[in-house]
Amino acid sequence: MNKLPFQYEVVAKAGVRTELNQKELRSLLISNLKDLGDDLVVRISSSVKRISIHIHTNRVGEVKALISSFSKSGTKPEFEITDLQKQVEEV
Repeated sequence: MNKLPFQYEVVAKAGVRTELNQKELRSLLISNLKDLGDDLVVRISSSVKRISIHIHTNRVGEVKALISSFSKSGTKPEFEITDLQKQVEEV
C-alpha cells in the first residue's frame, strides 16, 4: 500500500475576530496554511464572521493552533480530523 503524502484531512469551522475584509483575511489564512499541506480550501462568510477551512496535512497540531489563533475570544473552533491513510487501507 502506498503512503499518502498527507495523512490527515482537517475540516475546521470557526467564528473569527478580525478587522480585515474578506479578501485580506483569505490571503492571510492562505499564506499561513499553504506550507502545512495541500488541497487547501478557505471559505469566509460574507459578513467575515465565520471561516471554514479544508486541508490535507501531516501537521494537524499546527493547523489547529493557527485556526484557533483567528478564533473569536470565548469560542472554540470545531475540528473534524480524518485519517486518510486509514481510509485508503480499509478499502
